[in-house]
Amino acid sequence: MWKSPCPPEDSQRRDVEGDDTFVFNDQFTASLYRIKVNAIQMKETVEENTSTTESIFRTDNTRLMLLLLG
Repeated sequence: MWKSPCPPEDSQRRDVEGDDTFVFNDQFTASLYRIKVNAIQMKETVEENTSTTESIFRTDNTRLMLLLLG
């Protein structure tokens, strides 16, 4: 059985033609979970959000200054 939910492609085509068939592997299981970033951001307080934004801004400005001066 396949190691991913999608079977391997017979060719590397990107377009779908009328006679193409698709198979879904309903026996597929994985130990990984998907999370939505927005769900995590909702739990972040205003202070944490401000702190994170300021930290990113300072880091980006530092990198920009080093790039311009270097």
